[in-house]
Amino acid sequence: MLAVMAFICGFLFSIVYFLLTRFVYQTTSSKLMIMINIIAVCSFLIPFCMMLFIPEETEVFFGEYNINVMLSNEWQCLLFEKLHDFMNYINIIWLFGVIFFLFFNIYEYITFIQKVKKKSFHIQDDMWEIIIKRVTKKWNCNKKVHIVGNPEIFEPCVVGIREHYVIIPAKLIDRLTVEEIELILSHEFFHIKHNDALLNFLMVVLTSFHWFNPIFYFIRQNLYEYIEINCDEEVTHNFDEEKKILYCKLIVKIIEESKEYKKWKSYVVCIGGSNKKEYFRRIECIMSKKRKGSIVKNVAVLTVACAWLFESTTIAKNMDTTVRQLFSNRVHITNAETTEIILGLEIPEEEVPEVRDASYIEPIPENQLIVENNPDVSYKLFFEDGTSIPYYGAEIEESRAGHTHTLKNTTTTEHTKLKDGSCETKYYEARYCVDCGKVFTGDVINVVTYTKCIH
Repeated sequence: MLAVMAFICGFLFSIVYFLLTRFVYQTTSSKLMIMINIIAVCSFLIPFCMMLFIPEETEVFFGEYNINVMLSNEWQCLLFEKLHDFMNYINIIWLFGVIFFLFFNIYEYITFIQKVKKKSFHIQDDMWEIIIKRVTKKWNCNKKVHIVGNPEIFEPCVVGIREHYVIIPAKLIDRLTVEEIELILSHEFFHIKHNDALLNFLMVVLTSFHWFNPIFYFIRQNLYEYIEINCDEEVTHNFDEEKKILYCKLIVKIIEESKEYKKWKSYVVCIGGSNKKEYFRRIECIMSKKRKGSIVKNVAVLTVACAWLFESTTIAKNMDTTVRQLFSNRVHITNAETTEIILGLEIPEEEVPEVRDASYIEPIPENQLIVENNPDVSYKLFFEDGTSIPYYGAEIEESRAGHTHTLKNTTTTEHTKLKDGSCETKYYEARYCVDCGKVFTGDVINVVTYTKCIH
């Protein structure tokens, strides 16, 4: 259930982010866009609503009391029961999907790394060695890096977590100019310095938990795009227009050498990217004279993003009862046609259960009930002084979504009219919210039956 609410939070945050992503990028920088993307990922994975549940003791409350779902007729009750059972199957399907995709992705990654080590060869060329030293010094990279060629990979890329491999397609090694080699290595060493290959791998693993969710795949692809844009911006930061054009031509040249998207690209950081739309976007960003956002703008955008994350979390938390009605095992379904609910301190004297004290801690607050439009259902209010009045309903404003429940102890009776003219009344321990009118039932206090219904 917490996972479902995290999904709702992530969905709300991501939709607004996708609508504003171009505007935000024009206002700030690609580095900040990566940070907001990571916030979007976290909104799907971390149940921030727990911060709101803990002070209210929501988990304890829903663990002790049932959720009472009152439906207007037997057909709706049957439909809801089927839906509730189906949701339990969804939980099982999701879990099996997570296990399958998690093991599959890790297995594919390990297999790919072994293939790289087995099929690759170290590039031993004086020109390459000189450029490698120059680029290493430029980016101040002190990590263990292997520059290798590979006949089965057709695009320069970086892979590895502890040991990093810069893979150069074998057919390109002798076809690249000195400037092109330096540009490729500068691009890949920037990725190594900023652990972008590790971030890519983590995104593949995290996608295993949201394998069913197309929005999460869009977030992942959007993150990949801004990782490449950020790298392009940093590498070409001090380039003149002529050198930027050379860099763009190099990307196009690499794309032409590797037109087909390969599965292994999910595990690596490629200079060519993953699709044509991304290529054009990157070239547009490289050739534009966009300035980095100021600190004030960056802080403002990040503050708004965090504020919307909190608001999305609040909205998701406000749906806790609805989510639990679908996924919780502590749900009690009541048919309004055969059920009479009595809220109050006093119950008819002849029906007071002997097994438990029927006294109450607090008096019934003034509140309004929503009366079902059903001639077979009647309502009665019982007060502390022993008086009672029939209740025919009144107009009330819609319950406020998402509030701290103000709960009062009460007794709920479930009165069922049977076909043979008899009836059965069950008495539940219950708690009643004076703000929204929700009733949460606990243990059964007593059961009273009549051979002929007197109610």
